[in-house]
Amino acid sequence: MDKNFIKLLKEIIETPSISGYSKEITDFLVKKLEKIDNLELSELKRGGILVKIRGKNPTGKAILLSAHCDTLGAMVKDIFSDGTVKFTNIGGFSPLTVLGNYCTIITTKDKRYSGTVIFKESSVHAVGRDFEKGEFDEESIIIRLDEKVAKKEDVENLGISVGNFISWDTSFEYTKSGFIKSRHLDDKLGVAILLRFLEEKEIYSEDIYLLFSVLEEVGFGANIRFSDEIEYAIVVDNGVMGKTQQTKEDSVTICAKDAASPFNYELRLIAEEIAKEEKIPYVIDIYPHYGSDLAAALRAGNDFKALLISPGVHSSHSWERTHVDSVKATYNLLKSLVKKLAK
Repeated sequence: MDKNFIKLLKEIIETPSISGYSKEITDFLVKKLEKIDNLELSELKRGGILVKIRGKNPTGKAILLSAHCDTLGAMVKDIFSDGTVKFTNIGGFSPLTVLGNYCTIITTKDKRYSGTVIFKESSVHAVGRDFEKGEFDEESIIIRLDEKVAKKEDVENLGISVGNFISWDTSFEYTKSGFIKSRHLDDKLGVAILLRFLEEKEIYSEDIYLLFSVLEEVGFGANIRFSDEIEYAIVVDNGVMGKTQQTKEDSVTICAKDAASPFNYELRLIAEEIAKEEKIPYVIDIYPHYGSDLAAALRAGNDFKALLISPGVHSSHSWERTHVDSVKATYNLLKSLVKKLAK
């Protein structure tokens, strides 16, 4: 992936798009997509974007490609008497993984305020290290605002209230060794890969659909009834690394099964064959604690052959990292799969 791809990825990642807050990322993507010829573009009422590329000679075996734009985040749950903010999670993550993270509170009038996620009592000079021994709860991890506030009313006077969205700062970095470090690689890597696919402006025999969904992190991003002409669905999401996982940061992962169900065996074998023939580094893996947009799409009653492929992401839903080699492998497999299936 070249410098233009890294620049595009950084722009996507740094555009706030917490599940339920999709306007900024939708506007960003529409501007990008409108510059590409021969696309039929529609914005979904629920949020998200559906794109269609008409094929040269379609036979009713269209392909759906999908990635989700939405990310983890939070929402203001309460304001404490000392002017600190209590938050509630949006998406599945431990509050411990955002300790020390800078954040932005987006008010309903679109004013924005910065803050930091901290333990309520975390200064060793003030309380020693006793806080390390206790159990944490939703009362002990709070947001300290970067405003002169001393009580609840001070915060409310800023326009901050229950229900405001909270976006985590991403700390994006692309290292000389080819690593990409950032919040929200899940799944803005997939979004960037699909945009690069579209930028090549290749027309296939079959129709190609692309979904940029916005509610995946809360379980129903692609819970949509798609066209009956779709024969294959390929989701690009993040790969899970861990002690019992096969996924790596230098390969593409072909997922055999997630927490919902196995994926289509025929399509999986085609992907493996392509990877072997084209010498694309790959692994097969299973994600037992992970659900993707494919599960939501299948539950909606869609009848197509489904597969999940992914770049390897270290520490998913935390301080995420991947390597550019994994992104290249994922892109190359996706492109070759589409060519094979769309002929």
